[in-house]
Amino acid sequence: MMGHAARDTLGLALQAAIRWPDQFGGVVLRMRSGPVSDRIRVFLGDEFGHGTRVHGAMDRTALLGGIDPIATLQQGVLVHTTGVLQGAKWVHVPMAERVPAAVIHILTNRMDAGNCPPLILWDEGIDDEAVSTNLADRCAFFLDLSDAVGIDPADGLRDIPHDLRWAEVIVSDAQITALVTLAIRGGVTSLRLPLFAVRFAKLLAALEGRAQTSDADITAAVVTVVAPRLIEIPSPDPETAPPPDQPNQADATPHDEGAATADDIAPLLDMMIAAVQANLPKNLLDTSLGRMGAGRGTLGAGKRQRSNTLGRPKPSRVGKPGYGKRIDVLATLRAAAPWQKIRRAARPDAPAKFIIFPSDIHVKQYEMPSERVVIFGVDASGSAALARLSEAKGAIEIMLADAYAKRDYVALVGFRGQAAELLLPPTRSLVMAKKTLAGFAGGGGTPLASGMKCALDLAEKSKRDGRTPTLAFLTDGKANIALDGSANRDSAMVDVTHLAAFARQLGVSSIMIDVGRRPNAALHQIADKMGGQYLPLPRADAQSVSDVIRHTMAD
Repeated sequence: MMGHAARDTLGLALQAAIRWPDQFGGVVLRMRSGPVSDRIRVFLGDEFGHGTRVHGAMDRTALLGGIDPIATLQQGVLVHTTGVLQGAKWVHVPMAERVPAAVIHILTNRMDAGNCPPLILWDEGIDDEAVSTNLADRCAFFLDLSDAVGIDPADGLRDIPHDLRWAEVIVSDAQITALVTLAIRGGVTSLRLPLFAVRFAKLLAALEGRAQTSDADITAAVVTVVAPRLIEIPSPDPETAPPPDQPNQADATPHDEGAATADDIAPLLDMMIAAVQANLPKNLLDTSLGRMGAGRGTLGAGKRQRSNTLGRPKPSRVGKPGYGKRIDVLATLRAAAPWQKIRRAARPDAPAKFIIFPSDIHVKQYEMPSERVVIFGVDASGSAALARLSEAKGAIEIMLADAYAKRDYVALVGFRGQAAELLLPPTRSLVMAKKTLAGFAGGGGTPLASGMKCALDLAEKSKRDGRTPTLAFLTDGKANIALDGSANRDSAMVDVTHLAAFARQLGVSSIMIDVGRRPNAALHQIADKMGGQYLPLPRADAQSVSDVIRHTMAD
């Protein structure tokens, strides 16, 4: 749900979720961090009090409480801590699309038990990144505010009486049947969403002082709750009504009194479908499918990453346990042992036989490698396009030959004409690479800026997935298409310079392979600005390209 509908519903959705968390679960807000999200956070604090922040690094003890090891060691008696989920008015989860499975498991269990505070999940992902389906399906509201500008969350607030008995509002069988039918036709498999929609329709009716929901209430609930989760565009079923030359089966066979028939739900179902289709954003089905298949990468053999639980053991360090960190008992005792005589003299009444201070606590740490992904940016413009594509194809095939052994991924971005195109997402499949490259043709202008932007977006996503990206551009550097699509060489080089500075800030290894007939000084400067290598290879072959990239990755 997005646009005006999402803006109008935002205030009421937040109000309902925080007021009745056991009935509505929470709200998923899909939007990038910025002024609009800051305004919503301020509104939440002003309207509903201070919320508690939950992030992916929290462990079970931090969320639900448990034994405090430092206080226990100091006092010699068992000391328990209070988790952040205990007593919180409401909980907000920034970057909810990256919450690990362990935290999702804890939150979903609490929601199923009915003792979880209301959740506000900030979905800040791009492309197919999304909040876990298990968690999002337990939240009644999914509001896509990606394009929202100048939104005021207070606009949707309603004056809800404390004694509002909306659960007693009646919903007809025909309305429930039409609602479930539309959800099924839209590919919704979760039974929670129709139930959330019924509850929201009851709330809308109660706010208007009615004891029974109207068709407008149930339609508004469908648009708000069910429509954002559809993975198919629902359409009227021509088989709903009987053919004109046959008697109505509802009249020919007896049925339960009060049960909804096809004729009963047909007008309401058509009205729901029309309302849903009118509010569908253009990319709704793509993002819905992305949410259905959102996954996380595994770890492999790129840069070393610090871990609290997995990998090769490293020397322990002074730190505070919790958030997945484990106490190194031997190192802690070793640090405290030399001071026992002094501490015992200073605290003769201490109950503990072995006195430990917080500064003695050492936590374990590990180191493990991450997967590597090589992102090729191939200039397919001009007369040399076929040669460059041949070199890139050969280099990709060489690198994929040992990808399984070295855990490397390869991706390909081609740029020609007016824009860039992601030809090959990160993969180890040689068959997929060959099929994808076979149909890519060359010619046209040189949108180097667009190619760099596409490759950098993929590199940024790879880093968020725990991979180590390396950029390899094969180009002559004669950029003549700006990011806005205009054929302006000066603007194009300005865009390229800005993107090069961004690549340096991103901290991505890069190499600029100049395949022009003569070395290009401007391209050399771009490589320096990126913090990468520049290599003129006018007669580069596939083997030399792959060797250079391997050397860059090893560095």
